[in-house]
Amino acid sequence: MGAESCILVAGSSRLHAELMCAALPSCHASTTSLTDAAANAANIDIVIYHAVEFETCLATLSYIRRQLPGPAVIVVGGAFDEVQWLSLIELGAVSSIPEDSATHVLLETIGAVRRREAGISHRIIPMAFARLAHLGRLNEIEESTDLTNREAQVFQLVQQGLSNKEIAQLLTLSLSTVKNHVHQILAKLRIRSRRDAIDWQACMAEQPATARPESQVDKLIT
Repeated sequence: MGAESCILVAGSSRLHAELMCAALPSCHASTTSLTDAAANAANIDIVIYHAVEFETCLATLSYIRRQLPGPAVIVVGGAFDEVQWLSLIELGAVSSIPEDSATHVLLETIGAVRRREAGISHRIIPMAFARLAHLGRLNEIEESTDLTNREAQVFQLVQQGLSNKEIAQLLTLSLSTVKNHVHQILAKLRIRSRRDAIDWQACMAEQPATARPESQVDKLIT
């Protein structure tokens, strides 16, 4: 495929991929498989993926992110909800168009992507910003403490007032695992109770490290 940037067209079936590729005669499009593209270190700047099932789409975008770092992904089709789209955005999806879109819409979308203009539904944008804020808060917690990523997740949910059972259900963990995480969080942050966890950031701003109370983990574990 040479050094020139090109478009890789993939999908749930080779037929869909070849039909879309045929509609892009001047865009240096190819239907080379993702495996071959990764093996040959192809210079791909955009992947157009025809989506049907969410789980397959999610797995494909995960593979692209691992094996072909860099290309933006345009998703064609896919009757996904906002939460599912948010997961795809995190894996590199930058634009989406309906399956029945005309060729000129696809070409316009490719041009917009190359101009760094996202084409995601306005309904998803607030969720994307909320997700970025959530990740930022997790990074802040991790950087200011020695909590692991999972402990930071549990700690943030504790701060939101969730019970251990609710946290276990939300993160798909066993109750005993959540209790263990909470035990470690209290020990590391040297705080006494759930109320201390909720008020942790305010307390840290007001108190020097030497004034932090000794940990009493039993109150938060139950």
